[in-house]
Amino acid sequence: MILDAGHTNLISTKDSSVLKKSESDELNSLEHEVQCLRDLQLSDTIAVDIESSGVNVVTDVPYGYSVAANQNSAYFVGMHNRLFSDIVADERKTKICHNAKFDRSMFKKSGIEINNLCDTIIAAHLLELPFISLEDLSYSVLWNKVNHKPYTSYDRPIELSTPQELSDFFCTHAIGPLLLWDKFQRDLRADNLWNCFWQVEMPLVPVLSDMELTGTYIDQTKLDELGIYYDGKISLLKEALDHYVYNTTGIKDINYNSPDQVAELFYNKLNISKPPSWTYRNKKRPGGDKEHLEQFIGKSPIIALYLKYKAYLHLKSTYVTGIKKRLINGRIHTNFNQTKTRTSRLSSSDPNLQNIPKRWSEGKQIRKAFAATPSDSDNIILKVDFDQMELRDFACWANCIPLIDAFNSGRDVHAETAIRVFGDIKKRPEAKTLHYQLIYGGGIAEHRNMFFTMYPEACRWLASTHNNFRIFGYARTRYGRKRTLRNYETMSVMECEHADREGVSTIVQGSCAEYVKLGMRKLWNETKNSDIKMILQVHDEVVFDMPRKYLNDVVELVYKHLTYRELQTPLTVTPEVGNNWGNTIEYDKYCE
Repeated sequence: MILDAGHTNLISTKDSSVLKKSESDELNSLEHEVQCLRDLQLSDTIAVDIESSGVNVVTDVPYGYSVAANQNSAYFVGMHNRLFSDIVADERKTKICHNAKFDRSMFKKSGIEINNLCDTIIAAHLLELPFISLEDLSYSVLWNKVNHKPYTSYDRPIELSTPQELSDFFCTHAIGPLLLWDKFQRDLRADNLWNCFWQVEMPLVPVLSDMELTGTYIDQTKLDELGIYYDGKISLLKEALDHYVYNTTGIKDINYNSPDQVAELFYNKLNISKPPSWTYRNKKRPGGDKEHLEQFIGKSPIIALYLKYKAYLHLKSTYVTGIKKRLINGRIHTNFNQTKTRTSRLSSSDPNLQNIPKRWSEGKQIRKAFAATPSDSDNIILKVDFDQMELRDFACWANCIPLIDAFNSGRDVHAETAIRVFGDIKKRPEAKTLHYQLIYGGGIAEHRNMFFTMYPEACRWLASTHNNFRIFGYARTRYGRKRTLRNYETMSVMECEHADREGVSTIVQGSCAEYVKLGMRKLWNETKNSDIKMILQVHDEVVFDMPRKYLNDVVELVYKHLTYRELQTPLTVTPEVGNNWGNTIEYDKYCE
């Protein structure tokens, strides 16, 4: 059983740190607590780190936490020590954590609400440090001033450990973030990242924590139907592949899941050109890379069949089998990550919901399995889509008056460009494609030149932005997130063009991600601790699971908080309603 508190002193030397027991043997545990409580109560900033049975916020349980008010003393505290938990929950104090979202979720499971968080893992990510685990940072940033021991190296069951054993091992888990923050706060200010850290990223932590704890209800009947459907598709495609391969090459019984056999088939038997050597320099042979093979679809029907076969295998394993394995009480709890992308976009994992193909009919079928929670309140799904958000933001960055006027007047921007650039409204699909290709450096050169002739502001902004990349070597979002683009002087022309695309993507896509994050926090403030649950955020969508009776009120809040009004044209949203994520209709039509 874990006692209420254990205590250690941290003695630092130039090269290492040593933990030792208190030399005041006469101090009893109560006096230890009083001393620690006094330190914590007087401090505006404390560091906290949860120790738990694992990293799953739903199934694993917290055993206790290390806490420190300064770098000289740290304590390991049991979860049920009310005196300490009241201090940790004090909203007036800043809580420094490393991976604050996880810590907050574990505290909340124990009935302790902690907010006003400061996360050193997010600070390290914003500062573009290559490795951001506490163990790596203890070495690379703190130079082993704190000998951080990862949880996985603790070789004794926590529930059988004595308070002093836990204290000796885990106390530095609070000291580490405290020392890191002492450095990171200076670096964030020096690199103009302070506002991005405090205004955009930190307010989102409790929002994502609640979303992960809530999870999304899964219609398992729909999932089973999808599994049967995918099995049929996979079987038919394999049969067709076997037929074509045998007739073309005479090979029987090829294993399409074997990279060696697939490479042999495509590059030796079918004489498909190999991908560039740098794409597989650390592998024995080139793989069946989708992006490379797509170039040769017209050359052989085998390639098209193979890619479709692999696509259905991926859908089955990830979104049927994978989701079933991860269901907890009928719900899937994905992880939302703030430190996995360099553009500011959120990502998700276990499962990765960003990869569900939105515009492919198969993706829509998968989304139908993400359903409203069955309840007496007649729950519904409210999906909120941002309207052409990245194109609107691009127009505002470029101060492209014709595009801005079209948006503000409610005109069809794609149709307008079709007329301006191609002289034919029937070319609207081509104009739509061109709009988004331009943002990221794509498109046919002739079409780009025609577009820039009609919209010279866009041309000037892109040229100026690319020039800034070459001078400064980085791009920044609207709220200051920085992405270093390497040294242009040492890069080839192709690498420079790639860096330009990455930079513009960071400015536009990253800024849009920030607008979404700000809106999510405002909505969470209005709906937290209610039956209205924000459950998903994927690209330009935010999804809610809630009782039908709140629909009109929530839609009003959505228009108020998710619409971003700080630019030359507002970034508007369209709410849609349904019983699941893949089958929704516009709110106005739903209310008719």
